[in-house]
Amino acid sequence: MKRTCLMALLAATMTLGLGGCASLYPAHYYQLDSGTASVPKTRAGTAVQIRSLNIANYLQHDTLLQRHPDGSLSDSKARWAGSLTDDMQHVLLRQMAWRLNSNRIVIGDAPEGYKPEIMVELEISRLDSGPKQSAVLDARWHLLDSNEKLRGSRMVHLEENHNGTEADQVRAQSLLLQQLAKQLSGAVTAAEQASRKAAKSSSRQSRTQVAQEVEAPAKLPKIIPIRTGAEVYRF
Repeated sequence: MKRTCLMALLAATMTLGLGGCASLYPAHYYQLDSGTASVPKTRAGTAVQIRSLNIANYLQHDTLLQRHPDGSLSDSKARWAGSLTDDMQHVLLRQMAWRLNSNRIVIGDAPEGYKPEIMVELEISRLDSGPKQSAVLDARWHLLDSNEKLRGSRMVHLEENHNGTEADQVRAQSLLLQQLAKQLSGAVTAAEQASRKAAKSSSRQSRTQVAQEVEAPAKLPKIIPIRTGAEVYRF
């Protein structure tokens, strides 16, 4: 009898211990996927600086948050394998470098000697999903040229369905970031073309003005006859 009770007590202790370990160490860790983006082979390309990337405070979290139908958020047992902010930066950087075929894309402070052609101010105010809620991404950007002139501005709302599992939610969120990078890359290309066109037009106008000034004949001062009122008498 005592032996049976001892074995039961030991089994219960082991069960509690295993349960405690399971609660301390989540079963799954996830990272965002940057897709099939390849590293550009060229060292050239458009110089793009994402000089500000503001990510909503609620995303500064180590667990995969779950959105519920009433709009509330809760923790899950799944965790991000590292910093979610770093993951988001990596996806955007890799995707934009691939889509713009440029190795001259930086996030944050520009290195010494780096002169961006297009500067990006990007804000991501939402990126989440839930067991019964589609993955949603809300973002806004401003694009400026090298002269700090605004070349584009846009607000973006994207949604992606999933099957409800945590793994598929991460897949859906990764796709949303890839779509954001695609749209942002297209906007950067358009802004770059507009900036170059404006620069060429300004240069052409400047050359035309100089040529007109060189070719214009010098204006001689107008000669005005002086009348003295004197009369000449001949005898």
